[in-house]
Amino acid sequence: MQRKKNTSRLFDNYINETIEVKEELQEMVFYYYWERNAEDMVITMEDIRRDISKLLKLEHYERCQMLKDIIDRFE
Repeated sequence: MQRKKNTSRLFDNYINETIEVKEELQEMVFYYYWERNAEDMVITMEDIRRDISKLLKLEHYERCQMLKDIIDRFE
């Protein structure tokens, strides 16, 4: 439960963070997806895009922005 609260705080303040903090958060979140997808880049990017679509429907725009920024770093 505590981990979920901390993760939520990271996302919720993402827009207001410095560039350095944003990059650290992006890296942390990327590695979560990377490990979850057996270090396969294609599957990882598909998973992130799928989550962006889900989060848009739920109106979690801060979270979408972070995931979009991660994708932009790799394209």
